[in-house]
Amino acid sequence: MNNIEITIVDAIRIAATYLNVGDSEMCCVRAAYEDGFFVLTLQTLFQKYEFYVHASNGEVVGIISEPALCFEDASCDDIA
Repeated sequence: MNNIEITIVDAIRIAATYLNVGDSEMCCVRAAYEDGFFVLTLQTLFQKYEFYVHASNGEVVGIISEPALCFEDASCDDIA
């Protein structure tokens, strides 16, 4: 049974709020649904983040970050 209550767009907004960044300050490189979680790869000018957001309640349950050398040319509009 699929208990998704938030969308990928909601998950991206949750992650952006968590980082306290605006839409123009970050880029969504990858977004996917895996095993009850949205896995998001977001990038700011200097940092790259992998977020794990629970699909049923929007809770951020994990973050991995690493330095980013450049802002990748990707868009959240590319999410299928």
